[in-house]
Formats: sequence, C-alpha cells, structure tokens
Amino acid sequence: MAAASSRRFQSLMPEIGEIVMVRVVNQDDVGADVRLLEYSDIPGRIQEVAEFVLHREEPAVVIAVSPLVVLSRDVGFDDRFLCSQRYLEGSFVIWVLRSVAIDLGRDLLSIQVETQWPSYELLTHRRVLKKLPVGVSPQVRESLIQNLSKIRLDTCRINDPTLLTPCPANQTREDCWAHALTSQLEANLKRSGKMPRDDYLKAEDLFLKTPSKDEGVIESITDASHALTVVGIESKKGVVYKAISISVENEVDLQPERWDTLLEDLAKDEVPVTVTVLWFPSYEHRNGDGIYKPTDDEWDTFKNNPDFYKKTLTHSMLLTGAGTDEIDGTPYFEMQDSNGDVDHGDRGYLRFARLPYSLVLEYVEMVVAEVSFATMFLLIFMTTLVV
Repeated sequence: MAAASSRRFQSLMPEIGEIVMVRVVNQDDVGADVRLLEYSDIPGRIQEVAEFVLHREEPAVVIAVSPLVVLSRDVGFDDRFLCSQRYLEGSFVIWVLRSVAIDLGRDLLSIQVETQWPSYELLTHRRVLKKLPVGVSPQVRESLIQNLSKIRLDTCRINDPTLLTPCPANQTREDCWAHALTSQLEANLKRSGKMPRDDYLKAEDLFLKTPSKDEGVIESITDASHALTVVGIESKKGVVYKAISISVENEVDLQPERWDTLLEDLAKDEVPVTVTVLWFPSYEHRNGDGIYKPTDDEWDTFKNNPDFYKKTLTHSMLLTGAGTDEIDGTPYFEMQDSNGDVDHGDRGYLRFARLPYSLVLEYVEMVVAEVSFATMFLLIFMTTLVV
C-alpha cells in the first residue's frame, strides 16, 4: 500500500504552484480540510464551493503557504497523472528506505538525510551504488542493495499512467466486467494512438449494450464481444470506438508455474489486461489492505471442488502490474478494482497473491489495430516458448 503521510522531500513545506497529493479529512459549505500526504500530513485548506468525498486522495495545487497551506483542485489533466505517478514513485522510495532503517535499527529520517533524499530514478538506476552520495556508509549501501533486490514494483501507474481510466468513485461490483473491458480497450486505443489520452470510454455503455442476466451478471467475458467489436463503445466526447477482436485465454493447458510466469509478463507489458479472479467469501470483510489470498479452509475447499468457485465466486479486474511486498517480499499482482477508490486499497488498486495460489482463472487478449506479419510471427514464437 502507499506509504501515506510520510515526508518525501527535504523541504518541510511545499512551494506555491506545486502539485501535491492531499487527503480530504473534513468538509463544510465553503471548502474542505485536507492533509498533505507527501509533507508529513501537514494541514491544508481547499477554499472551493464544491462536492468533496471524505478520505479521498487527489492532487491539488498550492496557491498559498502562510499562515495555512491553501490549495485548489484546478489541476490540469497531465499534472494530475504526473502527481499520482510521483506519489507512487515516492511510496516505493519510502518502502525501500524504511526497510533499510528497520534493518539497521535506525529511524527513517536519518536514512533519508544520509542518502540525501534519493529519487525513484536514482534507486531504480542499474548503477545505483555509483549514483549514491559519497558519504553513505557501507552498512546503508549494503542494506539498500539487499532491499532493492527484494522490493519490486512494475506497474502501468508508473510506466504510462495516462493509459489508465481513473478508478470508479462508486461501489460497482455487478458490472466489474464492463469497467475492466472498457479500460483495457481504452488503454489499447490510447497506446496505439487511436484515442486521445484525455478521453474515456463509458463503462455503462458497454454494460447496456451487452445482454445479461439480472443485475448485469454475464455468463462469460465473451458475452461482451459483440458490443466491443461490432456495436462499439461511446466515449465521454461522443466518439464510438471498437476492438478488432477479443479472445479469452485460460490456465487449463498450462502448469501453475508457467501460467504465473505468463501473467507476470502480461502484468509488466505496456497495456493492462482484463482478468477473472477467484473472489473468496473472506474478501468481503477487507478494505483493500495487504495482499488478498484465501484462508486455508477456502483454498482446501476450492481444490476439492474448483468448479463450484469458478461458477459462483469470480470477479473481473484490470491487471496493471506486479511487485513484491515491502515488508516480507511476498510476490503479488496489482489490479485495478471497480469497487471504489476511497478507503479501498491504494486508491482503488488491490494486491493479489501469486504462487502457491493460482487466483487468476483467465485473461483477455484484445486487438485494436491490424497486426503485421512480422508481429504475428513474433507472437506465435513467444507463445510457443511459454507453452
């Protein structure tokens, strides 16, 4: 999860014009009280007559710093994504430095000062040791390298954040498949240059155009194929977009290790993909914290009767990345949920355990542009290697 309320910068206060990540803690008729998450939770105030969502984390621009930090929500499209990207990169830096501090029995601030407040770019550089300041002790250097080898984060939220649709603000469990599929189509279109980055597809349009049971339940992801490839999905700007084709791939013919490796490759790819995951009853009592995995009893029940769970307890999400837990190094897949972005994981993104569990049942292949012969040959060759 994001390392909220930790100081990220050497400066104690933001500068006027700086875009910062804030959390709404109170609201009234003329604005909202917020906390600046990158500056040790110092208080701020947004003086706007507008609707606020309590506990939401969002970018805001600093317009005054004395005697109180005053902010505005008037942040441009690119700046919003850059702020979210920087915030997640800063979380990664905090995870690593905090682990170093724990290893050496020191406080986080002393490690930040000794390493001179390193950036994400520095810590992820292949020659990080040569980039560190001269005064960093051998003990800190050694612990830093050990933790960098343990803590991993590879996500579209950092690599290309404007591909992603913002997480839904409302709780929408029944139409999870519509959110995931429209987000995947949208990301593919934007990546191929066929759709502007500041436009979004309407998940509700796909929902309405796909035949379904009561409350939007569909039998299979392929039920949405006609709407996606023939009818088309309307965007916020009124443009209708289509996919050329979609197909659903599952784990039936692959060993768990090979399936997990394939999913990791997809998670680290340039474009997120829709996946269907097992959704166990114990998940309903969580708010997105930690790594999702079944209880021992649930996993035993699934292994004894997998068809029951596959037919009744599944959930569609968007696979956006992979990483390792900053505390114990547990590998996980990162997924964007459709169940709201407030007090739910890391602003709507959840972590799911990998092996020995196999929680992902299938993923969606989607084509939005004609594939050249050379590309097709490469795809066939890579598939052969995986199988």
